[in-house]
Amino acid sequence: MKVIQRSQTSSRQNSTSSLEHCLNVIRLLLLVALFALMLAGCATSSPQPEKVFVSVPCPEPQPLPQTITESSLPDASAYSQKVSSWLARVRSFLSELQQTRMQSAQGDF
Repeated sequence: MKVIQRSQTSSRQNSTSSLEHCLNVIRLLLLVALFALMLAGCATSSPQPEKVFVSVPCPEPQPLPQTITESSLPDASAYSQKVSSWLARVRSFLSELQQTRMQSAQGDF
């Protein structure tokens, strides 16, 4: 009896694994077909519509008000100069640091 039961369970397992294998093959074929369709769609040239240019009448631009063009902060130029000098110091520091590292790297060889 045990031999018969084992053969029945092994045949069930084989049929289950073959069914899973078939499903996997079908999924793979569907994915390949979908990929081929996508590539074929990208390769074909679609008709381009004619370009239509429509001229829209635009009014003359109005000049900006003086309150916008003038600086609202009296210290803006002084602050800008401070920032510019700080950036110059940072640039010089970084260039000196780079030169120092290059000299120390050359000295290691």
